[in-house]
Amino acid sequence: MTAPARRHFTASALLIALALAIYLPVARFGLVNYDDDVYLVAPPLAEGLDAHSVAWAFTTFYHSNWHPLTWLSWLTEIQLFGPNAGVLHADNALLHALSGALLYAALARMTRKPIPSFLAAALFAVHPMHVESVAWISERKDVLSVFFGLCALLAYARYAERPRLSSGLLVAACFALSLLAKPMLVTLPFGLLLLDVWPLSRSDREGWRRLVLEKVPLFAFSAVSCVLTWLAQSSGGAVRTGAAYPLTARVASALSGYAAYLSKTLAPTHLSVLYPRPIHGPDWADAALSAALLALISAIAWRERRRAPWLAVGWAWFVGTLVPVIGLVPLGEHSMADRYAYWPHIGLFVALAFSLDAGLASRRRPLRLAAGAACAAAVAWLAALASAQTQVWRDSETLWRHALDVTHDNYVAHANLGRALQATSPAEAQAHFGAALAINPDAFRPLASPNELPGAR
Repeated sequence: MTAPARRHFTASALLIALALAIYLPVARFGLVNYDDDVYLVAPPLAEGLDAHSVAWAFTTFYHSNWHPLTWLSWLTEIQLFGPNAGVLHADNALLHALSGALLYAALARMTRKPIPSFLAAALFAVHPMHVESVAWISERKDVLSVFFGLCALLAYARYAERPRLSSGLLVAACFALSLLAKPMLVTLPFGLLLLDVWPLSRSDREGWRRLVLEKVPLFAFSAVSCVLTWLAQSSGGAVRTGAAYPLTARVASALSGYAAYLSKTLAPTHLSVLYPRPIHGPDWADAALSAALLALISAIAWRERRRAPWLAVGWAWFVGTLVPVIGLVPLGEHSMADRYAYWPHIGLFVALAFSLDAGLASRRRPLRLAAGAACAAAVAWLAALASAQTQVWRDSETLWRHALDVTHDNYVAHANLGRALQATSPAEAQAHFGAALAINPDAFRPLASPNELPGAR
């Protein structure tokens, strides 16, 4: 093994070990009464992996979603290990750990800069906002989709070096698998165009016409996925009506949402399984301030696009990949969700890591060493926060008590905590049901399925 190969192997192993150290303890946890008790009691799961369950996985809109590969992953695990929550948790942790290594491999291959690539991947591996995607069994769709999305990025790095049909087919296959797990990555073709600008510099060599045309099949995959997702979400009533959420309110919510994601990224505290929509409508002053912040960052990124292209590409990645879930199409009762940052965060981490690398390139060695120590301390701090955040997912009662501690007017948290306490503390359960109704008189409106709670998307 060559010296560079040994360094890459060591970096990948460190990333995997770091992520597993944070997340493997969740294998001791069970299910929570938020989607877990809906997804994992679906009738075909009990039947095991057979022709009928495979056909069901590809044709069902159960619980307002279409994610056949996610169903197949659960079916396979239950077939092999039985209904073991620990195995399901552990596999989520493993997928996340491997994704950190894949992100490093893709960035290092595209940029030829292993140090900032490692920092970006480490931030992805340890950021506390990613706990929801990993520690929540129902978000298997998130970690599985991003795993194959990162496989597509690594395959695309190889394709960009030497465009061949076989390499292009591998990119398409990985992308298709990603969409079969969750439609979040429908924006990946646009992301690949951003990578064509930097770090691959293909836009200068080959021209935009060719770059867009080669991605037409990927855009077609995205279009089909969007249609199927709309049908699935509409079938279960997950898409809210324009009368309930007018366009102006949705735009204001989206602007505030971008700022909220940035804020939680920089200061990942008071994280919640659900952030409820403001009961009195959007905060227009907050939306205006958020719009000004977005405009300022975008202007800086555009101005520096030639001197620091990673800044513009990373920012555009973050803004663009959040579009499907930022609230322009209102889904559920949440204003934002930690899990939605799982893929978009890559853009922010790339912008930060490569900006630091560029800023330190001409500095003296002691300053570079001090900066490296500061980065290591930041990663350790985030890892400690993430480890603590995993404990929130220990059980349903802990999850919803924490949500009530860090949010306001959270009727979904009151309702779910009431459900969790019904068997052990009926009086307290009734008090929480009453609190949910006081916040939202429609808290217990007729639901799409007998087990579904408001906002459980």
